[in-house]
Amino acid sequence: MSETKPVTWFADDPKPNTYFFRSPFRSGVFLFNTVLAATLLAVYGVVAVNHWDVFNQHKDMLGLFIFPLFTIIYPYLDTFREHSKINEIYLCGKLSEQVADSPVDQVLKLAADSMNTRLLIMLMFSGLLFFCCIFPKIS
Repeated sequence: MSETKPVTWFADDPKPNTYFFRSPFRSGVFLFNTVLAATLLAVYGVVAVNHWDVFNQHKDMLGLFIFPLFTIIYPYLDTFREHSKINEIYLCGKLSEQVADSPVDQVLKLAADSMNTRLLIMLMFSGLLFFCCIFPKIS
């Protein structure tokens, strides 16, 4: 009865990458990027509405509101487009769910990580642009 069993905290049990074989909204990283994108768009929108008079005085500042298009919306939609391309290959039967740590599984993991990391970097760039360029002008 007093037999102790070892507890494995960090098991070396690799799991295959399933990011492209299901909805991107089932990924924690993509959900984090979605919340961050929605928050940044809401902040840009609230600032634009509340401080429109400041932006009318500084006409050069209006151009900065084009940046959310290129740093938030386009990368977010591009991530969907790339996910749907690989998902379409999977649905056609040309690609199947791979064994963990197989070469194709590693390539799929790299593709998923690079897509989500690129989106995160663009979202962080947009946030920094806001706090460095727009926020000081309206304060």
